[in-house]
Amino acid sequence: MGGIGKGFWPTLGGILLLLYLSLKMFATCDPLTDTDNNGYWDPGDHENAIARYDEAIRLDPQHAETYNRRGIEYYAMGKYEGSINKVKRAIEDYSEAIRLNPQRAYLYSNRAQAYSKLEQYERAIEDYDEAIRLDPRSAYAYLNRGYAYGNLGQEELADRDFAKAKELGY
Repeated sequence: MGGIGKGFWPTLGGILLLLYLSLKMFATCDPLTDTDNNGYWDPGDHENAIARYDEAIRLDPQHAETYNRRGIEYYAMGKYEGSINKVKRAIEDYSEAIRLNPQRAYLYSNRAQAYSKLEQYERAIEDYDEAIRLDPRSAYAYLNRGYAYGNLGQEELADRDFAKAKELGY
């Protein structure tokens, strides 16, 4: 019997089993969708969620959504604990998610929200501009860009964005 050697199939089977178990672990360990709350994860337990995302990133460092979700956890910690460093960490994760998947409008909106939290409104507006370019129907991006313009005293631009957000159903 030529071709594939005798040890190939057990090795392939082991790899497929490992892949299946890894995917199953990742699918069941998503802190944003895990609702059974069996004592291992609590929706307010951002540190545990971050640790789980750290492990997921270690297993697949090219998965943009994992960086985004870890960024969401850091942002939540920064927002509610008043930690500028956590918000900056969220921006790092959002930036990596954007680098990996630059066509997702919501990634720019997430980073823009973090920039706004740091009162970096010009940078926030740049990201909201990109989010709107990618998804012109994003009422959320128009609304929040309006807030950023308002914080810069640019009331006319803010009013224009608020009107557009309302037109889009926000």
